[in-house]
Amino acid sequence: MHQVNLIDFNYVYLPRIDQAYLNSLEFKTGFQNNLITATRYTFVYDNQKHTKTNRSQFLRTSIEGSGNLLSLASSGNFSNDGQKQQDSILGVPYAQYVKVDVDFRNYFKVGDEQQVATRLFLGSTFTYGNTPFLPPFEKSFLAGGSNDIRGWVAYRLGPGNFPNTLYQQNGVSYAAVAPLKLLASFEYRFTVIKSLKSAIFFDAGNIWLHNKNFPTDGLSATEQAIIDYGVFRFNTFYKQLALNTGIGVRYDFGFFAFRLDLGMKIFDPTEAQGNRYVLPNLSWGTINYNIALGYPF
Repeated sequence: MHQVNLIDFNYVYLPRIDQAYLNSLEFKTGFQNNLITATRYTFVYDNQKHTKTNRSQFLRTSIEGSGNLLSLASSGNFSNDGQKQQDSILGVPYAQYVKVDVDFRNYFKVGDEQQVATRLFLGSTFTYGNTPFLPPFEKSFLAGGSNDIRGWVAYRLGPGNFPNTLYQQNGVSYAAVAPLKLLASFEYRFTVIKSLKSAIFFDAGNIWLHNKNFPTDGLSATEQAIIDYGVFRFNTFYKQLALNTGIGVRYDFGFFAFRLDLGMKIFDPTEAQGNRYVLPNLSWGTINYNIALGYPF
């Protein structure tokens, strides 16, 4: 299936937010005033209902771009913020980026009541032109939560090995998002009795920053170190993959399933060196409980 969205208009303006709080979020996550005029192409392949074999696949890939037409029209016509290096419309900068993601899933039936399901997701948002630094918050990726890396609460993982002690600092709550994401999941699903199902799962992944175009002028050594914690590098990214395992209980009502997944961390890149293998310290308090409707993938 091919789908084209010619225009997706999104205007974000925050006139009454504390400026110091907004600046702290903008540096870490790209959360700021933004005008987004996106065009998106999506391709979906799904043979789950038509295949006659024990194996089926799902593929969804999309590419989205924003800001190119506005860039052509902006030459001398829009106001410019020299400090942020951005042109603005009515005081709000327009976003310029390309976002690409691929979501592939494979399902293999093992008998009538068992299934092995795997998922691989890769996504990246590339900024340029009028968005020289981080992409808009809503065009970045998050990690954690009931449909993701289930050993972590959503927005509390990454980028890279960003220390978990910094998620809440100086009264500012930090929501972790980043322009690059890698996720792999495995589930062995089986029937307990009739509509009561269960699963054993394993998730791995993280989010990262691109090593480009970060504003370093005026940043403290601590802030520059924060950037380095989260930057994707081919020779180190595998050491920053978060790993978890777990068990899930699902009750299938036919038209939807109620799900409880218990995620248990194996390797936590947000911990200090020497404390990252956390499964030996498993307790009821370290389990992340995910309640959701439907299957995670």
